[in-house]
Amino acid sequence: MATVRVVLVACSGLLGGLIRESLAALPEVRVVRDLPGSGRLARVVRRRRPHVVVWRLDDDGILTSRLDLFGASATTSVLTVRSDGDRGALWRLRSERTALAALSPGSFAEAVREAAR
Repeated sequence: MATVRVVLVACSGLLGGLIRESLAALPEVRVVRDLPGSGRLARVVRRRRPHVVVWRLDDDGILTSRLDLFGASATTSVLTVRSDGDRGALWRLRSERTALAALSPGSFAEAVREAAR
């Protein structure tokens, strides 16, 4: 599999550490940027062209009305991690949301791979 470029957004604390650890265990994944918040996200996506954005959000519903945050073609997928990391969703930036089962390191890794497809 080709290298999967990932940008992390607001992945802090213990949960952020678990996300980084899970991604580091995937040899095909490379974290190209780690942002503390979404302020520079549109510019980073345009420049780095990630396959996947992993974004820690309390409410991922904002993505339905804020696709402009990305400023890139609809080729970037967003994997949101919600609550305490036990829930997530895969967004294909086509106003389409796919709910994910309970997140674990294994299901998180599979969601990253799916998002890159």
